[in-house]
Amino acid sequence: MEESLFAYSMCQAEQGWTWRLWDETGDVVAAGEAPDQSSARTRLREAFEDVEQARGRTPPAGMV
Repeated sequence: MEESLFAYSMCQAEQGWTWRLWDETGDVVAAGEAPDQSSARTRLREAFEDVEQARGRTPPAGMV
């Protein structure tokens, strides 16, 4: 099975946290905001899983 490569960022913003997820071509495939770091991490993980499932792949354990 082909392995997916992703990059992500999480940044503290004035009113919470923002996050972005990039694919192997450098395209932003998901982005969002959350009120706290824990929620941002959870939403980022969910977005990663959604992208992998949409591509027909199983997300590896240990993301984020």
